[in-house]
Amino acid sequence: MENLSQNGSNNKIEKLFIAARNARDTSDADTAIKHYEEISALEPNSWEALFYLVILKTDTIKNNEISNAATSITNCIPKVFELINIAVEDEEIKKECVKEVVDECIKRAKCLAVMSDNFCADINQIYNVSFSLTTALMNSSEKYKNKTESANRYFNIAFILTTCGDSIEQIFGLNDELYRKLAIQAWKESLALHVVHCEKYKIAVFNDEHIQKQSNKIRKYDASFMLPNVKTTGARNFLIKFAVIFLLLIAAAVLYGLWIGGLFW
Repeated sequence: MENLSQNGSNNKIEKLFIAARNARDTSDADTAIKHYEEISALEPNSWEALFYLVILKTDTIKNNEISNAATSITNCIPKVFELINIAVEDEEIKKECVKEVVDECIKRAKCLAVMSDNFCADINQIYNVSFSLTTALMNSSEKYKNKTESANRYFNIAFILTTCGDSIEQIFGLNDELYRKLAIQAWKESLALHVVHCEKYKIAVFNDEHIQKQSNKIRKYDASFMLPNVKTTGARNFLIKFAVIFLLLIAAAVLYGLWIGGLFW
């Protein structure tokens, strides 16, 4: 789909928009960012420049920057939609702009989720080798910590799409079929990331209240919507497992001590 900006009469700005979009199409993020920065300086209220300056910078983030990148996208969404609503007069073009933002946010959220999964797998690999019961206990603790950090990253990633749906509802309303469809799609994709994380790591991303609230919004327009029932493991279960292993470790130490003591009697 062709990317759309506010109608502008400045030839220089229009040429910069074309150059920025061409750079995006060829995955040249650095050049696109450079052009969008120029556009932003000339046209501060450009929704396209604001949005893609945030989006394109996620192309070069490191693993420990995933959450911050997701939060940056989330924070810009309401402003981007407000600018579209104010600056784009043609209703059909306005809808296409909103769709472009939602599509890009879904795409970026999925990319960040894959990046998070790979990061989590790399860390777990470090703790897969155990040479003793003590090491196994420590590794189990670190792997659980890794999973909880993954859940935090997923929360920030999924919240991009929650914010998309909520912002469409607040700024454009859901009376129009396309806006309604886009909001529901964003909410569903957000909850889908929660389900994926539960299935992979057995740890929830959203709490029950958030899930219920989002599900009710979706079911208002899609009565057939049902969130899959997935089992999760909370901190309580981990602490029980930790305590059992710890007691086994103490028992083993006691038995070993008794055995060594018996050798000298």
